[in-house]
Amino acid sequence: MCKKLLFLISFVSVLGIVGSAFAAELQVGPEGTGYRYTTIEAAYNACSKGDIITIHGITDGGTWKYTMTGMKSDDSKHDVTFRRYGSDNIRLTTYVTTAYHTGWTIDGLSWANEASVTNYGYGVYFGSRANFTSGWFTIKNCIFYNLNNIGIYGYAANNTGACWNVTVENCTFYNLSKADAIRMKNYNYDWTVKDCIFQNVKRWDQTQTGWGGQGISANSGNNVYADYTSFYNNGVNCDGSDLGKPAGDDQGFYGTNVTTNRQVNFDTTNDPNSRFFMWLTYANADAILTGDTEGSYRGARPAPEPATVALLGLGGLALLRRRR
Repeated sequence: MCKKLLFLISFVSVLGIVGSAFAAELQVGPEGTGYRYTTIEAAYNACSKGDIITIHGITDGGTWKYTMTGMKSDDSKHDVTFRRYGSDNIRLTTYVTTAYHTGWTIDGLSWANEASVTNYGYGVYFGSRANFTSGWFTIKNCIFYNLNNIGIYGYAANNTGACWNVTVENCTFYNLSKADAIRMKNYNYDWTVKDCIFQNVKRWDQTQTGWGGQGISANSGNNVYADYTSFYNNGVNCDGSDLGKPAGDDQGFYGTNVTTNRQVNFDTTNDPNSRFFMWLTYANADAILTGDTEGSYRGARPAPEPATVALLGLGGLALLRRRR
């Protein structure tokens, strides 16, 4: 009897491990492309805890826009991954809110310009609901461009609604002229910021007749250090270290291998519809191209592969010959 009981317990445990290893992957794509789901919301409604939602663009390399709404309920859908397919250009026109959830991963999505129309201008908003403590989020390979408000905002009204263990990695924050890139306000603990680019986070502040706009601002949590990260032409990079504030007042600081004097060059910064929007060019320092924690590029997108550049060049030559 005892052996049977032990076998049953072991069998159930193995089933649990195997089940968690085979999370479902739900595919989202534009209408008319044959994907089962044409909105992120529809895929989310069908997903379960631990599933992956892969979001596709269009084949001509242009952008495709989606929303992420209706995810503010306590539905126990934790550990869900929302990820871009390959190098597709996927943009969100609403912010991501993480209330009631833990363990989400946002991978490869972008917010540019029009996000400010429908979501107060945020990219990702960590806000507490009903004293629900959330955490263990990962935001990576994302672009925050020309928004009307904060790129990533962590806010808790009290310590029972705190946001814990957030990792922001390989993200690009560019041309944020209205607000800060990352703002952690009240009870945000154990955040990791690494391998990111903060450039042109800068606005004129009439109240102090000087430049405002902060790369990283944090208070009422614990210290946050930016590692293997590039800052350039921001009003303030990391509040604590830039302004000489004591710990406990403003807690954003420089970490390991930070650059503040190297401008980052991008393929295009004025056409969010381009496939190569915010891709790095080869005219960047090694600190940018091979300077993240794993010896790879900083920010959200690499320089195009040499083969891709060659194909683009051949395509241009073909057009020239056709015109002749």
